[in-house]
Amino acid sequence: MRGSQIPDGDIDSKVRTSLAARAYVPDVTVVNNDNLATFFPDENEFLDLRELGAESVRDQYLDWKWKACFTPTGRMIGFPLDAGPTALYYRGVVLPLFRPALAFLGIFTFIGLWNDYIWPLVVLIDPDKVTLQVALANLNILYNTDYSLVMAGALMSVVPLIVVFLIGARHFLRDLAAGAMKM
Repeated sequence: MRGSQIPDGDIDSKVRTSLAARAYVPDVTVVNNDNLATFFPDENEFLDLRELGAESVRDQYLDWKWKACFTPTGRMIGFPLDAGPTALYYRGVVLPLFRPALAFLGIFTFIGLWNDYIWPLVVLIDPDKVTLQVALANLNILYNTDYSLVMAGALMSVVPLIVVFLIGARHFLRDLAAGAMKM
């Protein structure tokens, strides 16, 4: 098998140029699956991958991806590339490593959105539809402040924050401790 270095850039056009010049044509190259049909006129310049045993892995690919690699005469000049294992890698390896960071981000994003005061104050005009934080601020603005009512409202506004923190902190601390113990 011979090979030659094709410079970076548009590999498809450089392979077509090599084929037209009949010089420095590699036996194996990577081309975009969408452009594979542009190589069909030069199919005899490529190896038929079925002769190398490609049929033994046919069941691992989707039918339409497999059929896209064949020329109209039935030669297999390409091999399907599947990005599915990459997604499985991210789900199985990368995402668990980022779980503490995602828990941290979720907790503090929720706290920031829950305590948002200015935007609801500007947008919501009807006093019956204001958020809890705006309603608490309105209780403090009145001439006679009922502190027991303000404290009850403050407790109601803090309970969801505590629940979200406890749920998120469990994931955050468990994964953070597990990562610190690995050698």
